[in-house]
Formats: sequence, C-alpha cells, structure tokens
Amino acid sequence: MRRNHLETGVPLREFAMGNVLLDVALVRRRGVRFDSGLGLSGGEDTAFSRSLVRAGARAVACAESIVVDHIPSSRTTRRFVRTRTISHGRTRSALAVTVARPWLRPGIRAAALTGGLLRAVGFSCVATAGATLGRRDLSARMTRRAWFGWGRAMGAVGGYGEEYGRATGGRS
Repeated sequence: MRRNHLETGVPLREFAMGNVLLDVALVRRRGVRFDSGLGLSGGEDTAFSRSLVRAGARAVACAESIVVDHIPSSRTTRRFVRTRTISHGRTRSALAVTVARPWLRPGIRAAALTGGLLRAVGFSCVATAGATLGRRDLSARMTRRAWFGWGRAMGAVGGYGEEYGRATGGRS
C-alpha cells in the first residue's frame, strides 16, 4: 500500500494511531476520548484525532519517523483488499455524517452517496477498459477505487460493518 510522505512540520487534521506520539496530559485536559460506539467498525483513530485537533491540539507530520509495515500473506488476497477498501469507504462517509452538525447531515449523506456511486461506476468502467486493453495494473487500481466508492455510498445510507470483528462459530 502506498503511504503519503509528508514533510516534517506539515499540520495534520487527522492521523492514524499506528505511529503517533501523544501528550496524554494534553489529551486529558482537552477531554477527548475514543468513541466506544464505533466498536469494531474501524475509524475510531480518525474520529479521535479529528476531535483532538478540533479541541485545539496541534498535530504535525514527522518525516523522520519511519514505520515498516509487515503485511501477512492473509492480507494480500483480492478478497481481503476488497473487504478492507469497502470498509474504508464506509467509514469515511459514516464518520463525515457522524461528526457533522445535525442540520448538515442530510447534505453530507447526499454528497457521499452521489459521489460514492459516481466513483464506483466511473472507476468500474475504467477498470473494465484497462482489463480489455491488457492493462492489469490500471484495472487493479481502478477496481480498488471503485470498491472505495461502493463503500462511500454504503456508509452514506448507514451501512457500517465491523472491520475488526472476529469470526465465531462456523463463519469465516
């Protein structure tokens, strides 16, 4: 997966929690907590960091902080990438709706639904053209973008999954 590489000091509006240094006293003073209502759906780190920045905390990138992600082979399958990409799209829309002021939510839902569907259909068409022309790289990138679009549309209408849930019983 490609990561954005930002210069040291670039202000951030949000961040993931995988490689972050926090001033816990500041977090407590600001009264920011993880949203337990998100459960296993994902996005709680994004919601937390957005809340922290909105509460006046300063977050900046650090280019010198390098992380190497070791990705297990189970996460390199088409099925895993599809599920995760759709989940990320769902989470993006659902969080946008959740953190918005109530009177803005219908417009945000409509924009996420419309944008998600346009993205899904448009990128699916380009993916198909790429496959037809023998451009597997293009087809794969556009397919992933289309999945993200489907996820955004699903999140706009309340579709929210449990990305970090574990299979139980006979399910996988």
